[in-house]
Amino acid sequence: MIEYQSNAFNGTLTGNLLVAEYSGGDRILSLSLDGSGNVIGSREVESGFRDPLDLIEHQPTGRLYVVDISGITALTPN
Repeated sequence: MIEYQSNAFNGTLTGNLLVAEYSGGDRILSLSLDGSGNVIGSREVESGFRDPLDLIEHQPTGRLYVVDISGITALTPN
C-alpha cells in the first residue's frame, strides 16, 4: 500500500491510498480518505494482474510500477 502523491491522472489519485490486492482481486484499488483518515470511497484503478505484491510510485512522472508474481508492470498516466 502507498499514498499516491503525484498530480498525474488529472489529480484524481492524489492523496489516496493505493492497495495491491493479492490473489483475491488481482487488482489495484484506490481508497479515498476524509480529513480524519476514514475510508469514504474505493474504486478499481487497474486489474488483470497475477498476484500483485507491491507498488512503487515515481513521483516526478506519476508512473506506477506494480510488482506481481510474473514481473513488473509500469502504469503510465495519459
